[in-house]
Amino acid sequence: MVEEDVTFTFPEGWTVEESNVSADISSATDGTTGSRVSLSDSPDSAAPTLDQAAENALKAYDDPALKRVENVTMGGGAEAYQIRGKRGMADFWEFGTIHNGARVYLGFTLAPMLSAREKRELIDSVLASAQWAA
Repeated sequence: MVEEDVTFTFPEGWTVEESNVSADISSATDGTTGSRVSLSDSPDSAAPTLDQAAENALKAYDDPALKRVENVTMGGGAEAYQIRGKRGMADFWEFGTIHNGARVYLGFTLAPMLSAREKRELIDSVLASAQWAA
């Protein structure tokens, strides 16, 4: 999955839909489980800190089921905030960072039929695959 500032790789069997002109969001879906990952890479003139970006994301969701947990490191050493919780029946994670003045975030909406191990392996492999533009 490619956006202006970053590229992520998904496992075999996932379908990637690149962003279109009207929306700066790409997505990948797993046809077997219905799981979905969305990627947004949008310029942010305010250039918030990581903490501000996480706080803004939580405010936008306005969902008490979502909580910020420990930061993680993506491929290339980029530190990212992490938000976790339930959205409907699905488990949800959002990982976001600031890169070259843009807010980049991945939202994972993963089917309940996946085991905790399968979810963690998917998330870890996608985050580790990050390749950042200079």
